[in-house]
Amino acid sequence: MAHADCTSFWSRMAHADGRPPKKPGGLSNEDRALWKKVTDSIDPLAKAGDKMAEPERNPRSHTPPVAPIRPKEKPAPPSPAQAPGKGLDRRSSERFRRGKLPIDGRIDLHGMTVSRAHARLDSFIAQSCALGRRVLLVITGKGREGGQGVLRREVPIWLSEGENRNRVLSVHRAQPRDGGDGALYVLLRRNRS
Repeated sequence: MAHADCTSFWSRMAHADGRPPKKPGGLSNEDRALWKKVTDSIDPLAKAGDKMAEPERNPRSHTPPVAPIRPKEKPAPPSPAQAPGKGLDRRSSERFRRGKLPIDGRIDLHGMTVSRAHARLDSFIAQSCALGRRVLLVITGKGREGGQGVLRREVPIWLSEGENRNRVLSVHRAQPRDGGDGALYVLLRRNRS
């Protein structure tokens, strides 16, 4: 389209309200006035080298900075083996680790929620102590996370906390025939009462 054609095109285009049409790249007087009003209301930024003043902050609208979220590192699962306590000779300790002692009680925790499993384990340990049981099999399961299941990681910790610390003499990973990495042998202290 030639320049003359463009001019005639724009002159033919008329607004319904009678305003002259805008030329390509040009502003109407109304738009210029509006633009001037906007630019007059803006404070210029500091020039390079000038010290910038801190903007005023409205204390009600200010939100504290949020710390960046870092992915949690998976802690290494605690070793399920605790050193044999007092009152356990070397031969008994070896038989315990090899799964040669008769199992007096077992509990299967896998598939339970963490809170339910914790409560059930604590109750099972207390009941087993009261009944004079010595060797327990605690089945945690291996977990869905490539062998790093929550119960598999947490149960050894629970066995060493609170009342269980006084009741449990030793803990060791079970032999494959009894569940392997997804189960623990728990040796309880002798009930002296």
